[in-house]
Amino acid sequence: MRRAAVSLTNNMAEGHGRFHYPDQIKFFLQARGSLQELVDDLNICFDENYLPLGEVTVLRQQAARVLLLTNGYLRHLRSRSPSVRETGAAEGRR
Repeated sequence: MRRAAVSLTNNMAEGHGRFHYPDQIKFFLQARGSLQELVDDLNICFDENYLPLGEVTVLRQQAARVLLLTNGYLRHLRSRSPSVRETGAAEGRR
């Protein structure tokens, strides 16, 4: 979980430091993947009784908020670079 959390923020920081929109998009997509990994880890924590439901619920809500913000920023980046598009099942979740 720590590695996924560090990867999330590291990818956001590295993407923000890039000067080209396609690079920024690539790193924010990686960050979004790390966020989803964290949510999966939270599900495992609940399944294995490492954390009570109340704590897991709060953390999932925070993750959902981060996902909304990340997707919003990705929309902004894509509007600046219309030639960069994500393909596949995730396209509908922007």
